[in-house]
Amino acid sequence: MNHRSTIDERLRMIIRDLVFARVPLAVAERAFKVKYIDETLVLCGGNQTKTAAALGVHRNTVVNHLLSLTKGEINAKTGKR
Repeated sequence: MNHRSTIDERLRMIIRDLVFARVPLAVAERAFKVKYIDETLVLCGGNQTKTAAALGVHRNTVVNHLLSLTKGEINAKTGKR
């Protein structure tokens, strides 16, 4: 099984769980984005520049993400702060 197939299968299982739990798309998207950035920050030792490079985004995207977290956690049901 190649890398892409493995990712597709893992995502398929997660999506099934979210659909059965009736999680709205906006909530799932936001939760994924938050976890993806947070985990990448951990893997990059908290270095915002390395995190941005690993994610293929501008460093300001990472900074804005961190600032949004300091303004309040995201509501798990609504996907909003």
